[in-house]
Amino acid sequence: MSCCGKKREMWRGESPMPPRAPSTPAGPVYFRYLGTTALTVQGPATGRIYRFWGSGATAAADAKDAPAMAAVPQLLQVNNP
Repeated sequence: MSCCGKKREMWRGESPMPPRAPSTPAGPVYFRYLGTTALTVQGPATGRIYRFWGSGATAAADAKDAPAMAAVPQLLQVNNP
């Protein structure tokens, strides 16, 4: 009688490590508004409201909201305010 080894592995309770979620930066992510009027954006991950009062306005966003905010037209991610 032969054994393929998989049953023994399952019996030991060993399981592969679950995949890890990608990490997000710890600090804020800054965005500069390039439009001409005011803009309000609600972060989908945190629900936080970000208000840009006019052209050149900069706001610090939570890193969890950053991917969605980067997709907003007229918002440019910048390294520092």
